[in-house]
Amino acid sequence: MDIIEFTSIMERDGCIGNDKDFCGVYGDIPYSVAFVQGRKGGSVAFYLRIQFADKLPSRMFSYLRQQTKAYVRLQRLNTSKGLFCVLVTTKKIWPFETAYDHLFDEIEAVIDMLGMKIADVCPICRQGDCDSFAFINPVYQKAHAACVHNHNADIQAQVQQNEMTGSYGLGAVGAILGGLVGMIPSVALAVFFDLISGWLCALIPLGAYYGYKLLRGKMSNGALKIIIAVSIIAAPITLYLIELGWSILEGWGGFTLLDYLEYMLIFPEDVLPALLQVLAFIGIGFYLVYKNVSKNNANVWKEASISEAMLRPMADLSEEA
Repeated sequence: MDIIEFTSIMERDGCIGNDKDFCGVYGDIPYSVAFVQGRKGGSVAFYLRIQFADKLPSRMFSYLRQQTKAYVRLQRLNTSKGLFCVLVTTKKIWPFETAYDHLFDEIEAVIDMLGMKIADVCPICRQGDCDSFAFINPVYQKAHAACVHNHNADIQAQVQQNEMTGSYGLGAVGAILGGLVGMIPSVALAVFFDLISGWLCALIPLGAYYGYKLLRGKMSNGALKIIIAVSIIAAPITLYLIELGWSILEGWGGFTLLDYLEYMLIFPEDVLPALLQVLAFIGIGFYLVYKNVSKNNANVWKEASISEAMLRPMADLSEEA
């Protein structure tokens, strides 16, 4: 399956969307789907919001996988907080269009069999009597139109406020302070307990991000660059603080950061392995925080605009279905 076939099937079923993401209603089931390009063709991620007891998601996934194994491969992506998400890859002997229809028949069957129901409370106000279907990333779900309008308006107002008052300078100061706070656990553990934990270095980019945000840094592409720069610069500083602490505790006295940097240049073989290890774990920390960092003002505004554009009264889509 390719993106062209996927798009044509989504449009056939009256789904709304753009690019690789679509939303629709199958019977009484609101769902969103996203095309995922792979090395050997495309797959589709299905998202549903379901009300269930604690252990029902696993049973649902196992049942679906058993019932649909002849024509699709299912990979569980997420079953937390009411979100049921599976990655669907069709087998060669089955066209996606046929597999797509069969899959929804089985989803309806397992929902009835396990006594589940599609979530019918608004995800914003947590109240019932929903009047619309809304795309609240990444799920198309029941909601109140007024709640969605107000939620998106609040988000866009926050974006406008940050664009007007956000500061790269203050954000950079916050990132530096946050990065220093993120260094404390790894430095303290090494100096006072003689234990080196690379995993604690992952806290450095987390601290830099939250420090940047706390001091109201401007959330644009520049934020990403500042947080990366602070995190990388923090690596040799972390090693310097550890060596400095050891030196003071041993009674050898202190030395400046410039002295340590000079030592690094003269004897790189003594420092490089530890430096690369710290950078590797900083990279892991940045990976964990990247999703938040990448939510810059432009992306947040776009997400709110898409949500607003995809808002539909339930009566309209139920009639079309």
